Amino acid sequence: MDGAAASKSRKLFIHACPHLLPEITAVLATDEYPDVELVLFSPPCGHPQKAENFRERVFTACGLNSNDQIFILGSCCPRDVSRNSEMPARCRLLAEEQCFYHFADAEFIGHLMDEGAYILTPGWLASWRAQLDQWGFDRETAKDFFNEGMKRLILLDTGVSSDSSRQLEDFASYVSLPFKSIRIGLGHFRLVIDRVVTRWRL
Repeated sequence: MDGAAASKSRKLFIHACPHLLPEITAVLATDEYPDVELVLFSPPCGHPQKAENFRERVFTACGLNSNDQIFILGSCCPRDVSRNSEMPARCRLLAEEQCFYHFADAEFIGHLMDEGAYILTPGWLASWRAQLDQWGFDRETAKDFFNEGMKRLILLDTGVSSDSSRQLEDFASYVSLPFKSIRIGLGHFRLVIDRVVTRWRL
């Protein structure tokens, strides 16, 4: 295989949390990313065993086709992968302090948090009942958790799900908190993906 053919056959695999699935799917649905594929991982989110399993899966994936590259997108998850480990050369990380920084400006997110907001995204909200089950919460313990230091729920509405408004109302009722939806669109997230892909293609 000559160099040009090898270059055309290269793939960028973006490993990301399912909570980012709606936005990544929307961005990659255009014709601009024929050489990019999405791979979902189960988010560790503070679970040491899950973090270790995730690290092993990523390291295995990085040892497959040498023409391809792995890019891990997230927050604590990528940091857990690289902690105390040397990353394979074909793996790259984009680990923000908060997952929400992929969706909007960090200063804006910080302002919302300082005002006591618990921030939500469409992907997390779509499976909020399963997430609470995973955390071991029933309704009373969920209410206690979310009302401790939180004043309201804020949805970063990227416009990818027509169900988000209803899901926000249901979740807010379940935990007894006021709520608000802020339409932010996909612009910021699209720039994140564009930078990743452009850097790899150079």
